[in-house]
Amino acid sequence: MRKCVVIAAALLAQPAMASFNGWSHYRTITIDHTKVDSSSAAYTNFTVLVATQSVVYSTQTVGGELANGQDYAFFSDTCTTPLNWDVEKQNLDGSTTAYSWVQIPSLSSSTDTVIYNCWGNSSVISHIGYSTATYDANYGGVWHFSGAPLNSSDSTHNGFTWTTDASYTSTTGQIDGAINTAGTSEIHQTSGIHIPFTAPVTYSGWINLSAVGSDNFSLIFGDEGTHGLYIYQPSAGVYHYYFNTGSGIVDTTHSLSLNTTFMFDVVIDGLGNTIFYVNGSPATFAGVPAANIYYLMGSTVTSELPTGKIDEFRIYADVRSTGLIATEYANQSSPITFYSFGPENSAPVTSTSNALFFGSEM
Repeated sequence: MRKCVVIAAALLAQPAMASFNGWSHYRTITIDHTKVDSSSAAYTNFTVLVATQSVVYSTQTVGGELANGQDYAFFSDTCTTPLNWDVEKQNLDGSTTAYSWVQIPSLSSSTDTVIYNCWGNSSVISHIGYSTATYDANYGGVWHFSGAPLNSSDSTHNGFTWTTDASYTSTTGQIDGAINTAGTSEIHQTSGIHIPFTAPVTYSGWINLSAVGSDNFSLIFGDEGTHGLYIYQPSAGVYHYYFNTGSGIVDTTHSLSLNTTFMFDVVIDGLGNTIFYVNGSPATFAGVPAANIYYLMGSTVTSELPTGKIDEFRIYADVRSTGLIATEYANQSSPITFYSFGPENSAPVTSTSNALFFGSEM
C-alpha cells in the first residue's frame, strides 16, 4: 500500500515595527515666522534654542534616547538629512527642560520654518549632530555655563576655556545654568591666554547683577583694566553701560537695574561706532575698536568685582544686525512662543508572515 503524505501550510501574522528611515518616532518643530525680525528676508545659519520644557518622549525598547540621548536628533526633513546641533542639557522624560542649540541653514521671516526632531534608533550609538559645527566660523566663542559642577568650556571649535575658583558656583540662569559670582575674584582665561578679537566684533550674553564694585564700576568683560564693558553707577540707584576706551563711552540711553535679568549685546562695527543693546533695543555711540578679552565678570582690581550671574556669553567675529539680535532675543527670552511642537508620530506596526507546516500520512 502506498502512503500519501499531505502537507499543509498556515501563515501566522507577526507584528513588526516599521520606521522613519531607521527612527521610531518624530515630531515637527514649527518656528513662527512672525517672531523672526522682518528687516531681513532670512537669516543664514541661525542657531535656534530648542527647549523641550514639558514635552515627554516615549520610552522605547529600541535605541537609548532616554538613557544617553545619542539617538535623539534634529533633521531638516522626516529623519533623513541631519542638522547640526549642540546639546546643552539632555533630559527627555519631561521632569526638567532639555536644551539644544540647532543650526537652521536659513530662517525665513515670511514663511514658517519646520524642522524635525527624531528619536529611537538602535543603530545610533554616538552623537551625530556635529556639536562644534553648530556654530559657524563667525562664532569666536560660546559658553553655556551649564551643569553642576560648573562647565566653563567653549562649545565652538576655538576651545577657549575660562578658569574659575571656588568662589564661583553654578546657579540657575536664563537658559539652564549660569556662573554665580561672589564679588571676590574674577573669571580669567587659562594660562593668561587672551581671546584675540578686534573690530568688527559682537559680544552677547545674559546678566543679572545684585551689586557693583565699591568704586561704582564692575567689569563684565575686558582686558587688564584697559578696555572693556562695565556696569557703571554714576549716582545712587542709577546704572548704565560704560565702555572703557580711554576716554570712555557712557550709554545714557539705557537705564539698567540691579536684580533684573537682561540680554546684553555690544557691537563694535569697525567704523568708529559702538552699539549697545538691552533686550534687543539698540543705542549707537561713537567709539573705538575692541580689545582682546582676558577677564569675565571682574578683574584683578578688587573694587571692580561684580556680584551676580552671567549666562550664555558669546563672541561673534562680525557685526550682528539689529534684526538678528532681535530674533535671538525673541528666541532665548521665550522659547515656548518662538516655535510650537507637533504631535508625536510613531512608526506604524506592520505584519510579517511566518509559515507553519504540518502534515499527515494516508
